[in-house]
Amino acid sequence: MPVWRQGSGPFGLIVMMDVFGIRPELHRMCAKLAAHGFTTFLPHLFYRAGPVAFSPQEPLPDEAKRLNQETTWQMSAADIGALLAATPTPRHLAAAGYCMGARHALAAMATHPARIKACAMLHGGRLVGDDETSPHRLIASLQGPAYVAFAADDPTCPPHHQAILRQALADSAQPHRVDDFAAHHGFMFPERDVFDPAVAAAATDAMLTLFKTTLEATATP
Repeated sequence: MPVWRQGSGPFGLIVMMDVFGIRPELHRMCAKLAAHGFTTFLPHLFYRAGPVAFSPQEPLPDEAKRLNQETTWQMSAADIGALLAATPTPRHLAAAGYCMGARHALAAMATHPARIKACAMLHGGRLVGDDETSPHRLIASLQGPAYVAFAADDPTCPPHHQAILRQALADSAQPHRVDDFAAHHGFMFPERDVFDPAVAAAATDAMLTLFKTTLEATATP
């Protein structure tokens, strides 16, 4: 699986892409996160299909929809396991997922608790399903905190899904944080017409504060 690394901070941050794939916009976002003291890792979750990427300025093509459906959290969790095995440092990491990437960040943390100590789900989509493998069921197994940023206008995570996620987070013993934003799905992406700079800044600050607090605590003997 191709992975792009930026920065040299003491703690790691795995950035899970959205459905449009690896593109300059994501590299620039990782560079900004690395400037906050992280070593960032950007894995290409669609690598099984080759070097595919899609334009956020165009309607989502059928191929992207298919890859979104076919790339399960079980697959990405195994891929992240291989990344961690090949990357002994930084020892402790967080995982942040945008849109589609939210469920993959959640799965990475749930599957690899010895290394991934916190996660963030930012306007995450398809986090709730009807079967026993629904991503939201992973919340109960988390051994650290998660940050969740909901968008008020989000067809990929409608109000009844948000309610299920809230309940799962509330039932957990971990100190999770949930923020509700009067924004549209995709508000974190600077090159989208739905980008909301004030909301994106607030969500980023909350996420990084949680990550740094958690990861600094893991480094304390």
